Amino acid sequence: ELTAPVSAGGASFLFSVLAHATELGETAAYIDGADSLDPQSAAGAGIVLDRLLWVRGGPVQKTWQAANLVVDAGGFGVIVIDLGGVQGRRIREWRERSWVRIQRAIEHTPTTVILLAGEHLAATAAALVLEMQPARALWQGESGPSLLLEGLSSEIRIAHQRRTASWGGAPNRLTRCPIEITR
Repeated sequence: ELTAPVSAGGASFLFSVLAHATELGETAAYIDGADSLDPQSAAGAGIVLDRLLWVRGGPVQKTWQAANLVVDAGGFGVIVIDLGGVQGRRIREWRERSWVRIQRAIEHTPTTVILLAGEHLAATAAALVLEMQPARALWQGESGPSLLLEGLSSEIRIAHQRRTASWGGAPNRLTRCPIEITR
């Protein structure tokens, strides 16, 4: 699970993961809870679109059913459930879902599911909870009218890691990881 406020770089992080996976030949799925994916931006970030199943968002119940169908279908290296743009009553409906059901469906498979939201939703079902926060803006040029925004610097912190995680159970010594997102 990755929690990130808007403009912290959560979508860029997901795009990096999906680009890496699809470039390695993995088939990936993107459950788009807010119906906000721009395929042109995804391709520009290096995601191989021929290897990506894009499930466009809709009502919470339909999107939840779609996520469960994709998980049950199997054959995906990475499944992203992007709820980053979902807010208000709709995000409260997602909090009430049984994330343990998805966790159990993938626990003995090579599939990785990444949930992005502005707040914690998966509770104890998440093997790893990352929190992303914006750190600072990166500027290019001299101060004044020629100053251009080059990117954003964000920080990812491990908030929780289950000791019996599927990658062997050894806790990762990494607790903070600065990243920079540039164009």
